[in-house]
Amino acid sequence: MTGKHSGHATVRGNKGFDGSDWPLEPNDITAADVLKSVGYYTAIVGKWGLGDLGTTGWMRKHGFDYFYGISNQAQAHNYYPNSVMEN
Repeated sequence: MTGKHSGHATVRGNKGFDGSDWPLEPNDITAADVLKSVGYYTAIVGKWGLGDLGTTGWMRKHGFDYFYGISNQAQAHNYYPNSVMEN
């Protein structure tokens, strides 16, 4: 998402299956940040495992205008997830 080699990225793996993801840091620039800065409306649909609501990695803090999906790693692996979110 940031365009960095995994050896230089903030998120370097899955922290835990309990949903405790490693969130992106506030200064991490994503592709969505760059696109939004030149006028694009950005969206993500699916799984966002880079920071849950209330963390520094929340997708709305990293350039995404719209989100529909699952915000953490643990819920993404349920066949019928109960935490599908929209915006």
